[in-house]
Amino acid sequence: MKHLVLLLFILSYALNGQELPPIQNYAPADYGAENQNWGISQSNERLIYVANNKGLLEYNGEEWSLYTSPNQTILRSVKVIADKIYTGCYMEFGYWTKNNVNKLQYHSISKQFKEKLLEDEEFWNILKVDDLVLFQSKKRIYIYDEFGETLDHIEARTTLPKIWKLGKTVFYHVLGDGIYKIENGEKELVYNQESVANDEVIEMMDLNGKILILTRHNGFYQISKGQAFPWPTQIDSSFGEATVYSAQKLYDNRIAIGTISNGLFLLDETGKLIFHIYIWKMAFKTTPYFHCSRIWTRVYGLDWTMGSDILF
Repeated sequence: MKHLVLLLFILSYALNGQELPPIQNYAPADYGAENQNWGISQSNERLIYVANNKGLLEYNGEEWSLYTSPNQTILRSVKVIADKIYTGCYMEFGYWTKNNVNKLQYHSISKQFKEKLLEDEEFWNILKVDDLVLFQSKKRIYIYDEFGETLDHIEARTTLPKIWKLGKTVFYHVLGDGIYKIENGEKELVYNQESVANDEVIEMMDLNGKILILTRHNGFYQISKGQAFPWPTQIDSSFGEATVYSAQKLYDNRIAIGTISNGLFLLDETGKLIFHIYIWKMAFKTTPYFHCSRIWTRVYGLDWTMGSDILF
């Protein structure tokens, strides 16, 4: 069983060589939930929300609160949008809002559309696009109109439940096909070169006007004129030694990358290595997700088989 861990590193910390940023450790006994966490998001009020096996965790900088999953299943995703905390789990998605005593209360969206869901679906990703909220399973992307309260879907069988928004366009990847975009509720295959189609796409980003994709095994590519070209970095040799699991462009255009078995990397916007965090305990672990917070911090999720702490 995988044990996911959260790490939050303060960006303002002055890094010197390979000196590590300060880390605050929280064990499961501290945050009062189970040892697997699947997603992270943050509110405008700087509250941290975590999708946990047990339910929704809220951290205000001093104490943790746990809100049990609405149907007692594993919470797979969380996304704060304005004053709502959207979550997804097994056969269920919806949002939480604060009540008059400042506690979270759950409101189901999927309950009114149960007949539209596939059997045994879990919702792994949530994305906001204008007035629409997208909920992604491994088979479909559901498109919920907040104002019209309607639900549509696109068939999108994916190896990894990941969707990306660049500008106002939504993209997703299907192994063997390539990268699709969603426009006006319809999907269209836009990049299907072999390098894109035959390796899992971990991240897609707009970096100073350049469209970059990061693949699981073969590093970065830049999309230009409909074609994918290698985008070199100082850690290209590392992509052959360790499998990339997650990545995120930070607010200052630096790129954080998490790998299986080779720790965490931080690159500048030209692909130059800023630092590499490799701890012995990380040697055989995974970095499932990142979150870049509004207070200039980086949050990482790690898979530890020897522990299950949350680290800030």
